Amino acid sequence: MQPPVGGLQIVHATTGRVRIRATDGSHNSILETISQNLRKQDGVREVSVNDQTGSLVVNFDEKKLSLPQMLERLQQFDIHQLPASPQAESKQDPF
Repeated sequence: MQPPVGGLQIVHATTGRVRIRATDGSHNSILETISQNLRKQDGVREVSVNDQTGSLVVNFDEKKLSLPQMLERLQQFDIHQLPASPQAESKQDPF
């Protein structure tokens, strides 16, 4: 595995799909390296990099790789979920 990269966070995770975003533009270049490593993982179907938004989308087969297992693998790259915001906890529309 590669050393931890930092500066990347999971912004959305659902069944079979995870979106990762660089916290600043300086980490955009590492997205391609991570995508190449993820493509080698058993159960990963597709990895898409969007340099314009600094994000990475991973589609995976839930029958081979569960969401908790996928999140655990992403932690090996020092990629973690964003902390829940108070607005998300209250489930109220901020507008």
